Amino acid sequence: MGAERPAELYAPVCRALGAVALADAQTAVACSAERRGTSDALVAKLYRGSRDLYDAASEALRAATSCLETAPAALLHYLRAAQALSGARSRRRMAMALLAEEGTAPKTGEALSLMRKSEAKVEAAAEDLRANCPSSAASAGSARWSAALTAERAAVARLLEHCERENSIMLCAVPPQPLAVDAKVLARAVAYEDSEEPDPPPRP
Repeated sequence: MGAERPAELYAPVCRALGAVALADAQTAVACSAERRGTSDALVAKLYRGSRDLYDAASEALRAATSCLETAPAALLHYLRAAQALSGARSRRRMAMALLAEEGTAPKTGEALSLMRKSEAKVEAAAEDLRANCPSSAASAGSARWSAALTAERAAVARLLEHCERENSIMLCAVPPQPLAVDAKVLARAVAYEDSEEPDPPPRP
């Protein structure tokens, strides 16, 4: 890419950044729903929607590398951490929804499967952040991602311990494969419309 043209001026890069913004907007919706005490099942679907949009943003960024020598490292770290965190929150909230249902035995096993998968994914994401984000580049943003992943890992560990205990006491069964959480996407791109009045012509 020529030094005279910023990356943001290339159409594929603009599309990638737009996809990231849309995913961030969906995450804001999910976080807001979580704070308002929305049902665990709906929050899980909203976070799953975030994960799907971050996946789409990653695909768009890969497509944009035709305009770039390499994809921006900071954006790659951001997307990987965001994908892992939104996926983990989705699985944890769905597990909580399953445990809250009137206790049929298979639901505990499904929740346990989700939490085991979530533990592995969060651990891998935390390791990826440590390995691929050098200390010299440990910006405030990287520190926040690390703190968020650490907090999620602790929440996952607590719920996993509960699921393991319930399964051993009540079921003693092999958990099924983790179920797939359906996504609910509310964030939408809106076409820009210039509603401002045009500037008056200059006076002679």
